[in-house]
Amino acid sequence: MRSAKIWIPAAALVAILVVVIGVVGFGQETSATVSFSNDIMPMFLASCAACHDSEDPSADLNLETNVWENIVGVESTRVEPPMAFVKPGDPQNSYLIHKLAGTHEEVGGRGQRMPRGRDPWTEEQMELIIRWVSEGALNN
Repeated sequence: MRSAKIWIPAAALVAILVVVIGVVGFGQETSATVSFSNDIMPMFLASCAACHDSEDPSADLNLETNVWENIVGVESTRVEPPMAFVKPGDPQNSYLIHKLAGTHEEVGGRGQRMPRGRDPWTEEQMELIIRWVSEGALNN
């Protein structure tokens, strides 16, 4: 018994590949979990640690050492009613997200948008930290 050969025009094959590559990505994992140590911590060190250092942390928030322990599940003293800096799985109720987005006053916060005196985080950086919080703010 002979198997039937399926003939697909070249244009149709190219169209299929474009759709598949667009959906799953080419050479990249789109469903990989965000890594705190590889993805999030470098952003804190580059943008935040100059003011929130371990020697004299602005607003008593150290973002230079023990960062995960200092923000995940820890309530901010700068917002009323109290709100955790990072509430795992809940970026909308994470004060850090509001401080970075400039929406902190809408949730009862005070002070300036972070990082103060620097350019706001890019859309890509914001999407990454929101995704990290949504994924449970893992210490990975």
